[in-house]
Parts: sequence; structure tokens; C-alpha cells
Amino acid sequence: ITICTPDQIFDFALKYAGYEYKLAVASYSKFIIDEIQMYSPDVLAAIIYAIEMIHTLGGKVAVITATLPPFVRNEIEKILGTDVKTSDFSDKGKLRHNVKVYEKNLQSDDIIKIFDDTICDKVKKYLVVCNSIDIANKMYTEIKNSDINASVNLFHSNFTKSDRKTKENAILAVSEKTNESMNIPEIWISTSVVEASLDIDFDILITELSDLFSLFQRFGRVNRKGNKDFSSYNCFVFTEIQGNAHRFVDDDIHSLSKQAILSVDGIISEVLKKELIDEYLSVEKIEKSKYYQEYRKIYKYYKENVDYLS
Repeated sequence: ITICTPDQIFDFALKYAGYEYKLAVASYSKFIIDEIQMYSPDVLAAIIYAIEMIHTLGGKVAVITATLPPFVRNEIEKILGTDVKTSDFSDKGKLRHNVKVYEKNLQSDDIIKIFDDTICDKVKKYLVVCNSIDIANKMYTEIKNSDINASVNLFHSNFTKSDRKTKENAILAVSEKTNESMNIPEIWISTSVVEASLDIDFDILITELSDLFSLFQRFGRVNRKGNKDFSSYNCFVFTEIQGNAHRFVDDDIHSLSKQAILSVDGIISEVLKKELIDEYLSVEKIEKSKYYQEYRKIYKYYKENVDYLS
């Protein structure tokens, strides 16, 4: 069993000198790809083309994800043809999330107000997820300098490796605490690093909107096991993009995602999450986005690019 990232195993899509050795092993291997929607268009194109190469030689591939983009499913089904099986487990998920949406930029005053309105014996763990490090830093500084009665922490990818490990351990430790054992509430301000890599469970999520795929991953960091009370809002979404996030958030996908989440006010099921993705981020709508156009361009390059022997 080998556990790795896509760049370590699917680099044979580049058809560099000697790539045949790795591809030969792939021909009798089984691959499990987790959270395929998380990747940039260039990495996704390499993964999809690698799946095509593996399938051609008889290898097996499984894609397991909480939020599968319809166009990715469509691309994989075209490659695998009749040799494909899909399963949807969304109808088996527990109700966990109660959503309030604000059509505005997230500000530190909003975080403080939500904290003041919701803090109680059963609500002491707050997770704030920003789309960019500059906004996360801004929220942290402003809240840290306020008179809020909570421990305020910051976690993102710009920390050194050792500091990041320390913070990972700390946020995991907070997640495992019972609220009864906590002397003071904790607020963790972070970025997308918490979306898929950490098994954490908080009481309240306050987040910016990037796209539905990322948003629903962030929802999964609150009431993770479905054992907490969700009769009141526990997920607060702010739809507007700010700071450096404009550089890497696809405007088209964000706009479609915003339309989708604005239709929600209250409890949202796993089935409804899937329906929102299928309706608002359908193949037909995504094909018009910059993300999809970039993906197609790079996939075509991989497909048509001759290898080193030519």
C-alpha cells in the first residue's frame, strides 16, 4: 500500500524518459483517489489523463469524494465506458448543518457578533475559514485585539513546518475536548488547509464562500458525527470575495455557487447539497467557466503531446 499525493504517482502523464516503468506497475495496480474536486485545473487534467492511461492497460481506479463535480464524473465515465460503477450515499447521511447566508464580505465584527449571539455551555468551539491568508491574518489581528472573552488562534499554510505541526496538534486537541472541560471558548481562524486534511469537529463554522465543493467540505468540520444540536444556525456563510482570493477563485464558479447557497436558509441535508451541485454546477454551466477551459486546454496537451521517444 502506497499513500502519496497525485504529483508523486501520476507524473507518468508527462511521458518523460522512463515513464513506462511506473505505468507498467500501474497496469496491475488499484488506485483510490480521494477528494478529486480539490485540485487546480492543471493537476486535475493530469489525474484524468493518468486514469485514461491506467484504464487502457487494465489498471483499476476508484474515486471517493464527498462532493463530485458533475463534469469530472462525466469525464471519468467517458474514459471508463461500460467498465464503470457509481454509487451515491448522500441519502444515508445524517442531518448536521443549519445554514445562515449573508450576501456581504466577512468582517471581524461579524465574527464577534455571531460569537456573542451563540456562545453557551454547549457552544464553545468556533472555526472561521477564510479564502486567503491575508484575510485570515486580518481577522485574527482584529479579533485578538478586541475584548472578546475567548482564546483566538491562527492556522494557515504560511507557517513553518514545525509550527504548522504544532498548530495541527493543537486544533486536533481542541476538537477532541468536551465543552464541559473547556474553561474558555476557542476561536480558530484558518484557510482551506482545514477542508480535507484534518479530522476536526467544531460547534460553529463562520466561512467565506469560494465554491460549493469547498463550502461543503468546510461544513464537514462542524457537527461532524451529527450528534450535536443543530436546531439553531451552526454554519454562517459570507458570499463576497475579498483580499487576495480574487487571484485564485474562479469568478464563474463562485457566481454559480453564490446563486446556489443563497437559496438555502436553515437545515440542509446531504441530498440537498448534491442537488445544488448537480443543478448549479452542471456540466453545461461549468463548461463556460475559466476553470473548465483551462482544464480542457491542459488535458488536450497531455493527450496530444508526444512522448520522449518520438
